[in-house]
Amino acid sequence: MEKYYSASALAGLCSVNVEKAADYFNVSTRRIRQLLIDGRLSGVKRGKAWQVAYPYQFTIGTRGPHLLLQQAKGSNVRPFRSKRKRNN
Repeated sequence: MEKYYSASALAGLCSVNVEKAADYFNVSTRRIRQLLIDGRLSGVKRGKAWQVAYPYQFTIGTRGPHLLLQQAKGSNVRPFRSKRKRNN
């Protein structure tokens, strides 16, 4: 007998809780919840609990070390220049 799943049933099968996502990203559960609220990590809130979509769909921010990796690959991202003057 074949089983047929609706889209909402598949969404329930392809999600993890906040604790497992926090272990995967090596951050706190509060940070995962904030990423979900900001829309940078996809998931849904069911009642009082968040369900994080798996495989993870994460939107990278506009700051941080990932920009240096993009520059090394030859992307058209502006090179990082520190605004702080150093006394050498």
